[in-house]
Amino acid sequence: MGFGAVARGIATPAYFNIPVDADYDLDGEKIKLFINPALVDFSEAVENREIYMVIAVLPLIRWMEYPIFKAQQMIKGSFKEKNEFTMAGGKTTNPQCSDKVIMHIGKESDPFEIFLNTTFVVKKQ
Repeated sequence: MGFGAVARGIATPAYFNIPVDADYDLDGEKIKLFINPALVDFSEAVENREIYMVIAVLPLIRWMEYPIFKAQQMIKGSFKEKNEFTMAGGKTTNPQCSDKVIMHIGKESDPFEIFLNTTFVVKKQ
């Protein structure tokens, strides 16, 4: 954690650094992703905020703050059901994978639903 990482964390509280390990099977032409614990995740300043204003005889202003999931929880949660993907190009010099994972949390009868949409590209360098 050098000065750049500290400055980035202060200047952008929504900054995160999450290492991802991958197991690449050359014969099966598949890649399996593993999400590791975050080195840096959203700071405490990142949260959902709403302001309510009721104009009546006496005006009422109220701030509501809602917690937000950390980036590592969201990314790991989106790969919970599916973390193995087929690589296009196979054993060529430039195998790659471009995919999208959609994870739905909750039921339609719940007061709110959560959709985790993750899009990623993996290329050999």
